[in-house]
Amino acid sequence: MYTHRWLESNVEFLSRTLTVSAVSEVLARAVGSLINQPEHEIAARMLTDIAKCRELLAARCAELPILLATKQEPGALLGWST
Repeated sequence: MYTHRWLESNVEFLSRTLTVSAVSEVLARAVGSLINQPEHEIAARMLTDIAKCRELLAARCAELPILLATKQEPGALLGWST
């Protein structure tokens, strides 16, 4: 992991597919699938909260592929910029 990060093709796929709308769609499906399950309330709350943290979610969706493509050196942890 210190000399190689994610494969470029995987990073490119994630860059294309990880969006606020994609996250919203997956959470909406989860809410529907988790009816009568303990996790339903958490998924529903997360879906509602997307509207409040849309900018942060968009920034994280953009930054995650960059972090995954970055070579990590021992002792130097990568982190979110925001």
